[in-house]
Amino acid sequence: MPEVDDWTERYRPTSEYQLEGNDKQRQTIRKWLKEWENGMPKKKGILLIGPPGVGKTTIARAIAADLDWKFEEQQHKEQLIDHCSTIQQNQIRKL
Repeated sequence: MPEVDDWTERYRPTSEYQLEGNDKQRQTIRKWLKEWENGMPKKKGILLIGPPGVGKTTIARAIAADLDWKFEEQQHKEQLIDHCSTIQQNQIRKL
């Protein structure tokens, strides 16, 4: 692992067992990921939302590491905002 200067990255938990709190949310994520072991789950995606710093990325990385899965982070904030804006505009037009 390359040397990291950022304190938050250097001490980021690398296993779910190092995490505290958010038990219900972690259980939901774990259950959904395990469904992939038996083929495609009923819900094909999961969206982690919340303010910065609550642990969304850390939870995803830790659980993926425990399952020995590759972690790939994607941030599409602008596209999501545009999509939500379009949905809202369409709902307003229906009124």
